[in-house]
Amino acid sequence: MVVVAQLVELQIVDLAVAGSIPVDHPRLVRFPTAAQNSRIYCILMPRIVAKILLCTTVVTNALPIAVMIALIPLIRSDVLLTVVYAGFILAALMTRQDKKDLIFLIFGFVTLFFSEYLFISTGVETFERRSLLGVMPLWLPFLWAYVFIAIRRMVAAVDRYML
Repeated sequence: MVVVAQLVELQIVDLAVAGSIPVDHPRLVRFPTAAQNSRIYCILMPRIVAKILLCTTVVTNALPIAVMIALIPLIRSDVLLTVVYAGFILAALMTRQDKKDLIFLIFGFVTLFFSEYLFISTGVETFERRSLLGVMPLWLPFLWAYVFIAIRRMVAAVDRYML
């Protein structure tokens, strides 16, 4: 889905930059440096296509979070759920390799681990599952780490397609 969105984006950029008419087999071209800047060709991109690409990016990043949350009552083993969440994270990192995603993953994991620990120890939050240090579920930091990656990708999409 993302590959198709990127192909449509490249064809629109080709139209905007070169003023060409699309043919059955779009030609692969190397765009000038100015056209590679997303803010320049985003101005030329029709707004409806930009909104479609933005919605596609948001859905493809938010859907795994909804699935991960839906799995919580279905998988009773915290270890198994953590392994499933690690699979989601690895799949996300392998499909789109960006060093910033890894930084956000680590930051989200560490920051939310300590934040959740603070919230739980002060009584703000409570969990019935307490497999990590006897206070929170083992899978919770992994869920938050993926959420951080998804938020980073969605903000980047807003910056790319709407600003």
